[in-house]
Amino acid sequence: MKLAKKMSAALALALVAALGTSAHAQSVSYNEGDLLLGFNQTGAADNYVVDLGAVSNFINATGSLTFDLSTSDLTSTFGSSWASNSQTNLVNWGVIGGSDVTNTITVGGDTLQANTLFYTIGEQTLGNQSTAPTEKSNALQKSYNGNINSNFATGSGGFSGTTPTSGSTGSLQAINQTAGATNSWSYELSSKTYFGTGNNIEQPTTGAADGPTDSALDLYELTPTNASITKPTTYLGSFSLASSGVLTFTNASAVPEPSSYALIGLGLLFLVWRLRAKSASAL
Repeated sequence: MKLAKKMSAALALALVAALGTSAHAQSVSYNEGDLLLGFNQTGAADNYVVDLGAVSNFINATGSLTFDLSTSDLTSTFGSSWASNSQTNLVNWGVIGGSDVTNTITVGGDTLQANTLFYTIGEQTLGNQSTAPTEKSNALQKSYNGNINSNFATGSGGFSGTTPTSGSTGSLQAINQTAGATNSWSYELSSKTYFGTGNNIEQPTTGAADGPTDSALDLYELTPTNASITKPTTYLGSFSLASSGVLTFTNASAVPEPSSYALIGLGLLFLVWRLRAKSASAL
């Protein structure tokens, strides 16, 4: 009887470990192919930008990825009501990223064609995927991709020498940028109308998804239409943000790994064995 209880406990722990795994961000400095999470607010002196690491972490995610942002940083930048949708000017947020402007590059085992772009579109109704953006030519995507890399790269006003966000698991690299500077998140949004095609990379400012912690952002990969190897716009998954500062990414194709199926099968067999054993003892 004791052995059976121990086996049941061990099996439960194994199933939790296999099916409930979440990854935390590691310490990073900006590299091409990284995703950048940005916050801005009309009237705020500064923007807040966090490097979430290589996009391959999101392409290859098999479950949820969690990132512990610094609420003290967000509060000092946007005020204590940064997470509220009752503000006159909402705190907007979004995620962008880009590959090399000339060459095909490999990021974490994933091959990215030159001028591949990554950015988010807010869900107008929570739980309903947003309308996917349209890919553009290599020449058009290059102008925006190059701006991302030059504005946020180490040594050009980006993440070099910055202090990791306080309270972050794995110490996320983050910076404050003067909102009016040409290398700021706000400038990237306002000057690049491409990101406004159909929607923009900020969360919606009207509708059911108002507020930075009441909204969900869908992440897309856009390969140039005339790249050497083309593919349609790819939906990678969605981001959600809690008022506690926990950012969660759920991959679009998140399914249990084969090892998880094996554990599930083992659990079912064990359950059948226990039921039969109980039936036999009752006789």
